[in-house]
Amino acid sequence: MKEKEYRMASAIRDALLFLRGVPNVALGDRVQVRDHSGRKRNGQVIQTTQEMVLVQVFEGTSDLDIDSTWVRFLEEPFELPLSPDILGRRFNGIGQARDGRPPLISNLKRNVNGSSVNPAARAYPSEFIQTGISTIDGLVRPVSCKVH
Repeated sequence: MKEKEYRMASAIRDALLFLRGVPNVALGDRVQVRDHSGRKRNGQVIQTTQEMVLVQVFEGTSDLDIDSTWVRFLEEPFELPLSPDILGRRFNGIGQARDGRPPLISNLKRNVNGSSVNPAARAYPSEFIQTGISTIDGLVRPVSCKVH
């Protein structure tokens, strides 16, 4: 699928691109969208069903039209190269350098999405944390002061 471009857009709304009939697409996959003039934009699959794939286009959907929009599914998540040279640098949300310096080159790459956090796996706080805001501190009782 990485080698194929699809022209199956069925709707474009705001930063969203709706496609029908695209097989074997994974949630979170990186997408490259090409318009009629050849301009490429980055996107990500944010929802997929048997019939429909929903892509969020990061650089906007202006100048995109249903008939001449091509989409390539890259079958990979957005990744950021990691090295000590990353310190002091500025990047956009998909890991592209925004400071005018060349892109990072590294063999070590990490998914920019990270992993989800399970709130049930967190340790319950055992001590009162004073915020200094009386409204909040008055509503939150220390665990040791609970009335049974």
